[in-house]
Amino acid sequence: MVQLMTRRVTQLVIRTALLIGLSVWGSIAFAQTEKIVAKTGSSKVSGIGFNTVASTLEALNAKSDVSVNTTPEAWTIITEADGMTIWSFTPSTYPAYPAVVKRTLKNRSNGDLYVEMNVLCEAKKAVCNTLVKDFENQNRKMTKQVKEGIKTTPDQN
Repeated sequence: MVQLMTRRVTQLVIRTALLIGLSVWGSIAFAQTEKIVAKTGSSKVSGIGFNTVASTLEALNAKSDVSVNTTPEAWTIITEADGMTIWSFTPSTYPAYPAVVKRTLKNRSNGDLYVEMNVLCEAKKAVCNTLVKDFENQNRKMTKQVKEGIKTTPDQN
């Protein structure tokens, strides 16, 4: 029973840390990535669910159950009502504009949390690849910080 409680508390701490990290680092942050799908042209499926960045933004802005914020760097961040999916839209001044990164916090069958990331980038392939790499780098940093935070969390025995 104590181990089950400890595991649940640990998962709650991880989930909270990931969601805070996704929000704080809004434009370029997420936790461990399970799947990354990138689209840089119109022939590939992106996993975003929309054909263009503009149609994605329009559809999300039309929803009443989302939170829309703009970072100081002019990234548009849209968080779905459940808080588990965050959409990051590049500003017009960003080299990989227009692009959107969708990150969804998910559970594996064993209860571990991960972030699934999908990218729709309509800019040139090279800058889109850089955008994906930037997100992957932030992913590694955040994963390390979350793991280090768990190691320092007091044991709940």
